[in-house]
Amino acid sequence: MPEHPPTAAGYRNYLENCCIPRWGSVELSEIASKPLDVELWLATIDRAPKTKAHIRDIMRCVFDFAMADGIIPLERNPLELIKIKGASKRVKPKRVLTYAEWERFIANVTAEPQRTAIITCLCLGIRREEIWGLKWSDFDYVKGTVTIQRTIIESRVYERTKTEASAADLPLDDDLIHLLLDWRGKSKFNRDTDWVWASPHRGGEMPYHFQSMQKEHIVPASVRAGLGKIGWHTFRHTYRSWLNAIGTPLGVQKDLMRHSNITTTANVYGAGVVEAMREFNSQVVKRVIQ
Repeated sequence: MPEHPPTAAGYRNYLENCCIPRWGSVELSEIASKPLDVELWLATIDRAPKTKAHIRDIMRCVFDFAMADGIIPLERNPLELIKIKGASKRVKPKRVLTYAEWERFIANVTAEPQRTAIITCLCLGIRREEIWGLKWSDFDYVKGTVTIQRTIIESRVYERTKTEASAADLPLDDDLIHLLLDWRGKSKFNRDTDWVWASPHRGGEMPYHFQSMQKEHIVPASVRAGLGKIGWHTFRHTYRSWLNAIGTPLGVQKDLMRHSNITTTANVYGAGVVEAMREFNSQVVKRVIQ
């Protein structure tokens, strides 16, 4: 299983609820003799094309392991023959905010630290489990950087990020530094070892729960702003879109988004340097913090 907990949970879900009920009692050699049966089966299940591709890929992993362990002969994986129409297309387009939509949205978020947490999320473009894993010790105000080094998933703290590339230093714009220091001055939990978004309801031992914050603050604010329902990942998509809109080189976008492979950002190679990252990040921050 993958080490990243959400990914591992997804694997288990597909195996236990899709693959095993249909194929658990079938010999691998029988499936290998007619892989088209798997393709026809996938066409009948009520799942998005991308999800069907994930299910196929998990079954392919089973065959890879069986060959590696000598259970079946070493040959071409039969699941590679299966095609899934529309697997590379999104069923729902990703939600990206315009500058005007962001202004309407954030005007409807007044509670703290919710407002500062949301602004920080968009200013850095980081994932929700990473924004929640921030401690005050992660910030270096002299160098103007923040180190992303842990995640919080389902109230469990993991001293690692989603990928090796995700564990990185990101530039801090001066405006964001001032905003964070303002919140630190107001928070009861402002020691270096404290969580940035420590919850007083939990004695500061853990941060606020990001799902509750989405339900109680992000969604109501987005609805009041006339945007419909948005979530934490909207801010990451928006950050990347705004970087692109101001002409940020793709290599710099990759580094700021902390993607392992630049093809996740775009099909162009390149590498950003810290000062270039800072320049383009700051242009986005100026749009976020008016």
